[in-house]
Amino acid sequence: MNHRCVLVVSLLALCAPRAASAQSTQDPRALFEQGVAHIDQGRFADAIIALEASQRLRESPAVTYNLGLAYRGVGRAHDAIRMLERYVAQPSRDATAAELTAVRQTIATIRATLVTLNVTVAPSSATLSIDGVVEARRGEFTIDAGRHNVEARAAGYEAQQQQVTLLPGAREALTVALVRSASVGVLRVEPNASNAVVFIDGARVGVGAVERTVAEGDHRVRVEAVGYTAFERVAHVGRDERARVSVALERPGVGGWAIGLGVAAGVAVVGGTIAAIAVATSGPWAYSGSPDATWLGRN
Repeated sequence: MNHRCVLVVSLLALCAPRAASAQSTQDPRALFEQGVAHIDQGRFADAIIALEASQRLRESPAVTYNLGLAYRGVGRAHDAIRMLERYVAQPSRDATAAELTAVRQTIATIRATLVTLNVTVAPSSATLSIDGVVEARRGEFTIDAGRHNVEARAAGYEAQQQQVTLLPGAREALTVALVRSASVGVLRVEPNASNAVVFIDGARVGVGAVERTVAEGDHRVRVEAVGYTAFERVAHVGRDERARVSVALERPGVGGWAIGLGVAAGVAVVGGTIAAIAVATSGPWAYSGSPDATWLGRN
């Protein structure tokens, strides 16, 4: 259909001519005329701005129709079809049967440009979004041709984004397989001295009680404080586990005990918490029997 001819008819259907000096950006007719002029010049994005503003101020079949043309011009096929179908349902009063038939043919032409995208996502719990709009977790989508950003997210997995460029009328399949995120846990170190410096895997992480998110596995914990003997042990942190290391530093030359990790080079974990284990300088062992198991060394 010739856009210019139909635009002229639509403009006349909107209202009678008025002087240009009477136009303003708050005048729906003035905004409509701006939109029509932009379409005639191929400036479809500008036309959308003016016509949407006109439509907000006053509903009109003529604005609806021309918005459809503007949306088509920028490749927004879904929006173009929606507007043109609305126009066919509520056309201008002077629209002829031939004109409405032509609009229906235009709708069919635009619909043929839509792309069918079939997306399969793993794991099945993943949430899928296309161009920032959350969609069903998987399935078949009918979208506009052009470039799209597809993103999938799932708890415990690395989010994945893919950009796809789809040709008009194509049928495409896309498989998104997410990769598990690195297994992590929380390691908390609680020294008995407020000035104690805590190191995890050789890196200084803080003074006093500290808590850090660390990768699953073994980590070397070292605690130093002026006037105390340094403490060092290996702590194991499981996936999604909170491990606690309570450290009682010992002053040099003073008999006593230090709470650390390890039983014969092993590590004790009780209910997801690393048990505090006292390393005695001498004497027998005694077990407290509490849920947060603590071994106490006696002299």
